[in-house]
Amino acid sequence: MSDFTVANGTKLERKWLAHFIDDTFGGTGGPHYGRLGKDLESYAVEMNPDVEQKRNIIGENTVTVKGYEPHSSVESFYAYVGDPLYEQLNDIVNTRATGTKLKTTVIDATLEYNGETITVIEAYKEDVYVVPQSIGGEDGVQIPFDMYYAGNRTAVSGTITNGVFTIGS
Repeated sequence: MSDFTVANGTKLERKWLAHFIDDTFGGTGGPHYGRLGKDLESYAVEMNPDVEQKRNIIGENTVTVKGYEPHSSVESFYAYVGDPLYEQLNDIVNTRATGTKLKTTVIDATLEYNGETITVIEAYKEDVYVVPQSIGGEDGVQIPFDMYYAGNRTAVSGTITNGVFTIGS
């Protein structure tokens, strides 16, 4: 039995929900999907549902979910020498980049570990815009950023080696 396979009612460990970002931003040598999380204490994709609720004159409720506007914040993102994501964020900050220069893709994946290998249970790739919020910090250079999910979400398959997601064929 793997660490991922648990009985009903058992809390799923957060480490098995993984998020990978193309840290080349569509550039040469890419895509390269590095895992987010090294210095993050928490990370969540806020779904921001667009919900409309109406009550008619006889007391019946109608609920319509029109869609979602997913968004996430990456706090405590520390700069490490040689980290390709830091290089991209630093370039965005220094050039005050806008528009498509902020666009890349992420993969949200559910993983399983059997004691020897990590297996991808399901994964979805989606376009995002990465917007740095600040640069600075006390105990190391930090560049916290927000990610705005832009759609084009598709199911993908892949493998993980040394913390890097590679999309399968």
